Amino acid sequence: MVRKYGKAFVLTLLACLCAGCICVDDTPTSSISIQAMQTREFDCSYKVAFASVVSVFHDLGYSIKTSDRKSGIITAQSTISSSRRPLIGTMLGEEGDVSHMSYAVADAQVEEMSDGKCCIRVSFVRHWKDVRSTGAFSEGSKHVVDAEYYKDFFAKVDKSIFVKQNIRN
Repeated sequence: MVRKYGKAFVLTLLACLCAGCICVDDTPTSSISIQAMQTREFDCSYKVAFASVVSVFHDLGYSIKTSDRKSGIITAQSTISSSRRPLIGTMLGEEGDVSHMSYAVADAQVEEMSDGKCCIRVSFVRHWKDVRSTGAFSEGSKHVVDAEYYKDFFAKVDKSIFVKQNIRN
């Protein structure tokens, strides 16, 4: 095939096929696309936006760890979920249990804009730790880059803003 079509053609064909495979996943990969997924603007006052983010974190079961109304920064942590399962199929023939613990940390920034709008950016990081009955453990963390997760969060913020602007007045 290389002799008939030429090396450049084959390489171009392979590049196109590989590029097609890469685009199948909807997970944002660039920092700009991740920032766009994590950011929304709302038509409301700074006070309402800040209170709404705090309210949504509470509704989702998060505890507010830090909040600073002046800078607009809010840090929240979910409750720790844990499970225990038997240790099966290890390469070393190890027996026992594995305890799995996980939680999420969210950081939000509320920023007042000049046109009566507020900009909210939030990021979620999942943390986990697996502890074996032998005492060995592994742990890690990973940024949440699921667009639906952020859409759901911002839909809740939008509802909270609506309630604070229209029902409590």
